[in-house]
Amino acid sequence: MVYNALKEEGVISSNNSFNFVNGDQDGCLIGEGATFLILEELEHAKKRNAEIYAEFSGYGMGQNLEESMFNSLKESSLNPNFINHIIMDASGKVRWDTEELEAINKVIINKRTNNKDVITSAPKTKFGNLFGAANATDIAIATLFIKDAFTHAKQINDKDFPSKTGKYLSTNSSVMVNSRDYDGQSLSMIVSEYIE
Repeated sequence: MVYNALKEEGVISSNNSFNFVNGDQDGCLIGEGATFLILEELEHAKKRNAEIYAEFSGYGMGQNLEESMFNSLKESSLNPNFINHIIMDASGKVRWDTEELEAINKVIINKRTNNKDVITSAPKTKFGNLFGAANATDIAIATLFIKDAFTHAKQINDKDFPSKTGKYLSTNSSVMVNSRDYDGQSLSMIVSEYIE
């Protein structure tokens, strides 16, 4: 029933593929899975000598991704130079993906003063859209990117989107994770390398 409703709304791909930023995307594929994250206060984690993979630097909500990305930067007190990687919402719909790319260019790319590349990825294109579990899964992936300092992604450089097989993240990395619902309500979270 839910699948049929999403298909009628044009959310589900009619050609059984989940593409993004290539101009021929026509929807997403549904995935199955869940992610559990353990979040705790920094002092509590330090007291029990826990391995700290990363920390939340900030988050922002908005009526669109441009607003939520801007608000997450403001809340985190980070400037765009410190965002090394963006995990895209990547809806699989041309209009929504174009809006997301425009927001990334406006809020991050065009505001950077260094010459470092920004890397983007859309993990859900590999395992399907998990809908309610998608954000937690993307945050777990962002945390692993930071922990391993390596990502398989596409690289954004001057609004060009060449394919890359993988890239090492710099130290002091921050990853922005974008998500939104189908009414446009957006959330952007920033996960950063923990440095004592």
